[in-house]
Amino acid sequence: MHVGTLNSLVRRMAGDNRPLVQIYRDAINLIVHTEKLGFDFALSGEHHFMPTQWNPSPLMVLAAIAQRTSRIRLGTLVLLTPFYEPVRLSEDLATLDILSNGRLDIAFGAGSIGFEFETFRVDPRERTGRMWETMQIVRRTFAEEEFDHQGKYFKIPHIRQTTKPIQDPFPIWYGGYGPKNIERAGREGVHVQLPSGARVEHYLAGLEASGRSLEQMNVGYWAPPLHVVATEAEIPREREFARKLAEERAKEYSPEGRDIAFSGAAAPVQVFPDPIVGTPKQVLEALAPKFEKSCFTHLVVAFLPHQLDLAASEMLPTLHSWGRNPA
Repeated sequence: MHVGTLNSLVRRMAGDNRPLVQIYRDAINLIVHTEKLGFDFALSGEHHFMPTQWNPSPLMVLAAIAQRTSRIRLGTLVLLTPFYEPVRLSEDLATLDILSNGRLDIAFGAGSIGFEFETFRVDPRERTGRMWETMQIVRRTFAEEEFDHQGKYFKIPHIRQTTKPIQDPFPIWYGGYGPKNIERAGREGVHVQLPSGARVEHYLAGLEASGRSLEQMNVGYWAPPLHVVATEAEIPREREFARKLAEERAKEYSPEGRDIAFSGAAAPVQVFPDPIVGTPKQVLEALAPKFEKSCFTHLVVAFLPHQLDLAASEMLPTLHSWGRNPA
């Protein structure tokens, strides 16, 4: 199983007074460091108009990281697909794959925040349809020499993309929560990144319906928030810190913070499970039942930056031995 990090550090947290240029520089330096530590991939999220100045342009950040790294794979989790023009996006992805020497993985997502759709002038009721149609167009631009597209949301004549990515086929992923979309990802034959709490059975059902084999596909999973410490004496303090972070995360990923994704929920939504806090051995023991003998090929972790070295030395070899090898 490959293990990678979700880089959400391009945002200004409470009390962070660094210049924005330094926030970006530090986030990129951290990915350079994770490559040296032996992590297999690094993913960048995307959001717009956030008070935290969350990174709105993940492809540009990944391009910068590509020039500082040589081995680690780079990708999105997730690209807010409804806000992109498909052909322009396809050319950017092909260019980025070339700049990274074939190290790009793109997880497409439908979006979840109402004010983003308002400002981009996209009807949020169209978000899922626009996402899948854009994914279809991108796949065709990489596989075909010339075609016209006549779809529900896009009518594009004479597409003839001459800049193709290095990877053939190019790895396209779906990342998100909805069972119907997860099942469709299997039917469409795209890889999947599952958030904590999502059921892989929906994806397996889609693969079966389309006659595809699991061995052909990659299945990623976002681990619960992990807090690893060197000694048991550090656990109580770290557990309290983890609790505070979890409270902030719960506000962000709530029917108020993610109004489109979770509107109409009958009960409170817990997107992320409770944090796992402990020594490397204890954290591995907590993760083992779900991941050790599993169908997962990719594990997305979000260690705190100062805990990365300990996690890499004490946990990565074991995590690499779990699950399946990527397709």
